[in-house]
Amino acid sequence: MKYFTPQKQRPARSVAQSAKAGFTLIETLVALAIFTISIVGLVAVTAGGINNVTYAKNKITAMALSAEGVELIRSVRDNFALQSTTATGWTDFTSELANKGCTTGSGCIIDAETLTLVGCLSSGCPFMNKYTSANADYYGYKVGTQSSFARTILISGVSTDEISITSTVSWVQGDGI
Repeated sequence: MKYFTPQKQRPARSVAQSAKAGFTLIETLVALAIFTISIVGLVAVTAGGINNVTYAKNKITAMALSAEGVELIRSVRDNFALQSTTATGWTDFTSELANKGCTTGSGCIIDAETLTLVGCLSSGCPFMNKYTSANADYYGYKVGTQSSFARTILISGVSTDEISITSTVSWVQGDGI
């Protein structure tokens, strides 16, 4: 036979005791607001970091394209010097730069494949095209899709036997700024 013993009843809680026992609606809303603000802050920091990485990548690409522009002009100079049968290679080279608009304010572009100089319009030089081959990106003016980079080469004479090459690369990033 089993015996049941009555259990002691808990005393009734007062309203003050019930409020201390758990979270109130206001406390829960405040906690959710703090959590939401924290998450929004993390998302904003992450987005800013991604933007900074993209800017750094574009800046590195622009520096490489700018250096390439100087090297391409040097290559054109060397070709004029090697192809000249007389001692007029330098004069022919500087005349070609002037004829193609490289010495004016709008500058010129140079095709890396053919070493052809083309003067830019007064509105600026065209954007370069980007194409991928063998898992590497290449920039030029003939094939590919339009990139966000534009290279302008400007030549100024320092003396009769010396020139200054300025290769400037600009690009559009984000919202077009």
